[in-house]
Amino acid sequence: ENGAVAPETGSREFTGFNVYRDDELIANTTETEYLDTDPEISVLGQSYCYKVTAVYSDCESDFSNTACETVISIVDPEISAVSIYPNPSNSVVNIELTNDISQLVIYNNIGQVVNEMRITKEKTVQIDVSSYDAGAYLVKFITREGQSFARKIAVTK
Repeated sequence: ENGAVAPETGSREFTGFNVYRDDELIANTTETEYLDTDPEISVLGQSYCYKVTAVYSDCESDFSNTACETVISIVDPEISAVSIYPNPSNSVVNIELTNDISQLVIYNNIGQVVNEMRITKEKTVQIDVSSYDAGAYLVKFITREGQSFARKIAVTK
């Protein structure tokens, strides 16, 4: 025996991501995408810079590359007030629309379009999701002025 000690093989557990805006921690999430919906970031032309770290049970990684975004439009909260129910669903999803929505597009979790609809005068649209795979989907709403916002729906089996 030469007295050498085998190094411990630590297994640290990944717990999520910390999201920083202008060097201030604003969120901790396990999602790989983050939408900053803070109403304070509503100054047209203002730039905000974001960095992300990976968080483990025993440490936090170095910062990611910095990504900066400039506010170019503000979606009126009245426009984005759509109602989606039941959510989650395994059969039909009802979407109550505002007057201003001209189109909706549904994307699966890898970004493929699974449904696209032009909206004329409908106030409630029914989407049959019974043939969709279980999982999360993103519904993108486009207004007559070309602004857009998104909501998530979940399909269960």
